[in-house]
Amino acid sequence: MKENIFITVQIIFDIALLAYLVWQKYINAKLNSSYSSLIVSIKDLLNTQKDMIELANKKIESQQESLAKVLDDVRQKNSVLTELIKSVKIKTFENDTKEKIIQMFNRSLSIEEIADQLNIPKGEVDLILKLYKGVE
Repeated sequence: MKENIFITVQIIFDIALLAYLVWQKYINAKLNSSYSSLIVSIKDLLNTQKDMIELANKKIESQQESLAKVLDDVRQKNSVLTELIKSVKIKTFENDTKEKIIQMFNRSLSIEEIADQLNIPKGEVDLILKLYKGVE
């Protein structure tokens, strides 16, 4: 009888072990399926991100091209403004010089004195004064 109990316990243990092994196989298959599904999802996500990055890079390149055009335009306008400012400074200097000559002449300074003080040729002082007198 002890032998029958031992055999019965052995059979129950073997059935339990077999059930455990079948259960492990089932769990491993499920995990492998889940892992495969997860890997596919990750690959899809990575491909989507790659596409988004490529699109963003194209937009960035487009913006860089636009900014380069704007920068070129700003440089051209800056160059024109620089030339204009130089021209205005020259005209202002000329007008200031003319005004100084006329003011000095009105204070009864001679052409030589005006030319010496302003460090400009006498002929230029004389010409400006002749034009000024011609306007009066």
